[in-house]
Amino acid sequence: MAFFIGLYSNRKLQLSESSEDLKVLGQPIDKWGNLDSKKFRHAYSGLRSYIFIALVAKTEIDWIALDKGDIKVSTVVTNLIETMEEYANYGFSVMEEKLKADPSYFFSTDRSLTSSCNLLTSNLKFQQKTKN
Repeated sequence: MAFFIGLYSNRKLQLSESSEDLKVLGQPIDKWGNLDSKKFRHAYSGLRSYIFIALVAKTEIDWIALDKGDIKVSTVVTNLIETMEEYANYGFSVMEEKLKADPSYFFSTDRSLTSSCNLLTSNLKFQQKTKN
């Protein structure tokens, strides 16, 4: 969810260099979208593919230079990971702000839906301002 908040807001936040800011959370990427639950949740294995497609589109990579061997595959992978982490980091910062203001924020269907719509709307307004 955090990645998509950053992506749809078109905002990235660099990771902090300070070990004091490090927060340990998450789940291995091979588990993203794979888990079914007995209550309401179904596996969605396409999630990783959509994230990868978004990363390829949003990361500055010279694919021709990669094909020619002018840049290393590991450099491209590092760039893709960095883009994913920065989008997710922005999303986590938004989520953290919402939870500080209201600890039950993400347990309300109406508020979560409204928040998602507001993110999309604010991104469109932001893009229009930057074009002018």
